[in-house]
Amino acid sequence: AMMKTLDDLRSKLSGSIIVLAQEGQGKISLVVGIDGGLSKSISAGDLLVQIGTIVGVKGGGPPHLARGGGAGDLTRFDDAIDQAKKWIEEQVL
Repeated sequence: AMMKTLDDLRSKLSGSIIVLAQEGQGKISLVVGIDGGLSKSISAGDLLVQIGTIVGVKGGGPPHLARGGGAGDLTRFDDAIDQAKKWIEEQVL
């Protein structure tokens, strides 16, 4: 379901960075999608590591798409997104 949602969003939001999270059965799943042009300077796998470190999820993938999962803590998701925004700004400056 997350991959379909990611694909739908990517088709509507060109030039975007999309992070989706879901919780189910005591585990968290994350997916990060980065538009092709942006993936030259920002890696989805590296961004997933930035977020995953805070929420307790591990994963990876190619520069345009990364997936991760684990028994993390989504209550820290907002903190993780704030940190990710700072990290993204550092990558593009």
